[in-house]
Amino acid sequence: MAYEYINAEIKKITKRYMTRDPFELLKRSGAIIKYSDKYNHLKGYYFHSQRSHFVVLNAKMPREEKRIVAAHEFGHFTLHKELAKYGPIRDSAMFVVKSKHEYEANLFSAELLLSDGDVSDARKNTGGDFFNMSRSLSVMPELLLFKLHSMNGRGYKFNLPLSLDSAFLKNY
Repeated sequence: MAYEYINAEIKKITKRYMTRDPFELLKRSGAIIKYSDKYNHLKGYYFHSQRSHFVVLNAKMPREEKRIVAAHEFGHFTLHKELAKYGPIRDSAMFVVKSKHEYEANLFSAELLLSDGDVSDARKNTGGDFFNMSRSLSVMPELLLFKLHSMNGRGYKFNLPLSLDSAFLKNY
């Protein structure tokens, strides 16, 4: 799935709902959000059952991590509904580096949580230093890396000091 497609989906969603909050977007899109404290390593999953959409988040995660995982699962909800009909999209397939679907959901979450304008402002305010940009945006460097990779794919010119890794949430 192209950067342009995911970026266009984000623009359409944020224009329609007037928010970038993944919890609000999930609710307003009709997904049912549940929390479970049964998991130690599983961060969240999305599944479709009997015409209902569910996102389950690990209740033990800190709020900011829940926000990132919710945005990731909203990416699956938006981009991979057909895949979820065959079973939950969860940890066993979720953070596999070579998974196209995980890459797309990570890219979606970065696009949702970080606007182009916010990233451009951070670049100006930090002199373009990647790690200072990450700190000024209050996000982990790996999430910013996905955003910058997308922006580069759309014609921007950012230096990327790290390589993309779709498994970044696993260690967060």
